[in-house]
Amino acid sequence: MRKIRFRDEHGSALVMVLFMALLLTILGTAVVAAAIGGAQRTQTRENDVQSLHLAEKALDEGASYIFSELDSKNIEPEKLDGVIRNYMSELEEKIKAGQLTLGSELGANGVDKVFAKITEIKYNKSSTSATEYPITLKSEAVVNGVKRKLSREIVIDTFPDFLRYALGSEGDLILNGSPDMKGNIYAGQNLQLSNTAHYTHGNAYDAPTLFPVLLPAGAEGQGEGEAHIQSLKKVGCFDQGIGQSPFQAGGCEMPLGSAFDPAKNLRIKPLSKFVSINVEESFNDKAREALDPNSLQPSAKDSGQALVQWYDDQYKSDNNGHSSAPFLQLEMPEEPAYPPIPGEGASEEEITKYNADIEEYSVKLAVYTEELNKLVTQLADLNQSAIFRGDLSVDGSILQSLKINKSQGSGKTNWLIVTGNLNIDARSAGDIGVAGNILVTGNIAINGNVHFDSTVFTLGKTEIVDASIQGLNGKELVLIGKGPIEIYRVDAFKNTERPTVLSAFFYTDDKAELYGVGSAFHLKGGFFAKGDLTINAMRGSATGPSGSSDPLVFEQQVGEQQAARFSVEYNGDVFKHQYIGLPRVSKISVRIGSLKLES
Repeated sequence: MRKIRFRDEHGSALVMVLFMALLLTILGTAVVAAAIGGAQRTQTRENDVQSLHLAEKALDEGASYIFSELDSKNIEPEKLDGVIRNYMSELEEKIKAGQLTLGSELGANGVDKVFAKITEIKYNKSSTSATEYPITLKSEAVVNGVKRKLSREIVIDTFPDFLRYALGSEGDLILNGSPDMKGNIYAGQNLQLSNTAHYTHGNAYDAPTLFPVLLPAGAEGQGEGEAHIQSLKKVGCFDQGIGQSPFQAGGCEMPLGSAFDPAKNLRIKPLSKFVSINVEESFNDKAREALDPNSLQPSAKDSGQALVQWYDDQYKSDNNGHSSAPFLQLEMPEEPAYPPIPGEGASEEEITKYNADIEEYSVKLAVYTEELNKLVTQLADLNQSAIFRGDLSVDGSILQSLKINKSQGSGKTNWLIVTGNLNIDARSAGDIGVAGNILVTGNIAINGNVHFDSTVFTLGKTEIVDASIQGLNGKELVLIGKGPIEIYRVDAFKNTERPTVLSAFFYTDDKAELYGVGSAFHLKGGFFAKGDLTINAMRGSATGPSGSSDPLVFEQQVGEQQAARFSVEYNGDVFKHQYIGLPRVSKISVRIGSLKLES
């Protein structure tokens, strides 16, 4: 058979070369297309980020504009709602008419390719919120065709800032040892942290423990576990094993607990922007509001005692006990003295005089009893403001409770004004309830188990000894003092599973020092001092020594899971519960909410 052979294979190499060239062309085109697409996506992403930043900048500018305009006005707190409504209406009209541009406009060759502006300002005040004035800002930004919309709520009020903190001071905040803090804290000067608690038991002692622990608050809007400071240079800590070191240095790696993130939870809030109060002026404002808001009033510089005395003198009762005062004038009636019993062998004349004295005593006693019963009835349920002359004791012997109706409408707030000392002692009575607002020109002492729904101002000192302050009907106590506030011997040497609860906010114009070392308590509210505030706290159980001057014995300090002998949990409901009696300031406070991305 004849074989067939293919001898002519010329041209096959050319086909292969052409195929490879085509393949490389396709690959090259794909690479170029991918590069171009990546560049376009990068540019789009850059435009997206820029538009977000510009939209946020417009919101910041809008918030600053509103704050500066309102802060420049001397606004009376009760007129704040009307002022804001009028101002917001003006801004909305200007925005619609194009007369007000808040934001940025950047052009290229006369063509606007980049702009950011406020598109809406809306006042959201509801009738259910008597303490907050929220404003919603909306912005829009466009960068080379990429559009982003953001919104943010700012809340305006005229309450002092101390009510927003679990612990704080306009001076130094000194945390020695390991208290548990749930909410925000504030240091107006230095924030000093230490893992050593100091205490005195006959002699001065140091007790090694852990660093303080700052935790997020439980409810939304009630603090996020932030430390508000002046600068990083104003924060330092002392590690007993290392010594003094800056906040960022080793040895203070977790100075506020394992859950604390300095990058997220450390905030700068200058003292110049802190809305403070003056206790004496706040006392006087409340006294005027309570006693006679329509009268010719003395100077605001007058002391609280002088102011109250002025009002009391203006409305002196006549000889028949009548007064034209728009408030009650009360005092404890003087109990008549029982006449001395004649001795053995008394003369007929002495016996006759004694019998006459007995008849006079009986008449005086009947008058005293009637006046006392009337006073007790009035103080048990006051429905108008009143001045009580002298010291007032609520200890269960005569007075079982105090109740002052806070408001009688028409913007009038009722107060009980005590021109002396106020002593509330439930140790014998069991439980005592106090509701309403009280002004005290002297000192305050609280003992035993007392239930409060009150705002109390005192121009003297406050002493709280072995007391359990609980909320009345789910409310709390707000106690604002010009003098020092001392809280001690609460559950001394007991374990910390069920510590005494103090449902209260405390503020003092003085400095303060609190201990959770031998004592243990849980503060549900807050404590703030105008001067330095020092906390000393241990964890676990504490045992009293045999000797009066020996150191206390503490359970081994093993970790944050151990219960702290001093704990504070912020309670943001104070604005809702006590807003009528809370101090108000003419300077507005602005809280900035989080950003929200609009569709």
